[in-house]
Amino acid sequence: MTKRPEDTQQIALVNHLKEHYPGTIGVSNLAGVHLHPSIKAKIASMQTHTKQADLLVLEGRGGWFSLALELKRDHDSFLNKNGTFKKGYISQQVFTSQHLRGLGYYADMVTLDEAIATIEWYKSLQLTKLPNDLPLFDGRNIK
Repeated sequence: MTKRPEDTQQIALVNHLKEHYPGTIGVSNLAGVHLHPSIKAKIASMQTHTKQADLLVLEGRGGWFSLALELKRDHDSFLNKNGTFKKGYISQQVFTSQHLRGLGYYADMVTLDEAIATIEWYKSLQLTKLPNDLPLFDGRNIK
């Protein structure tokens, strides 16, 4: 199986996180991976939204709840020559990123170099700390 450029970039980004921030919990989206249609359908059925970010860093920092990055091969892949976003699935990804920002997540569409710089910036922000003794709930105890 040949890797597409965005697949390669996503792997490089995850490897950067692993190498420089080994304690960080990051979740990658498999939507762009070439899989058998039945497996893709199963993965899609497990998601509540089809236009999810390529990488989520599950860590609250600087007042944001989490970091969500949509990786793009280059700016030409998502921007028109006049600087506006392309139509189709790109506009849906832009909508998702804007929606996430409105909910308190730092979300952006970036190239690999921009993603690494964004992670460096995000990790420099103050960590949002909650008490470690918060009880874990199972749904039966919530009233």
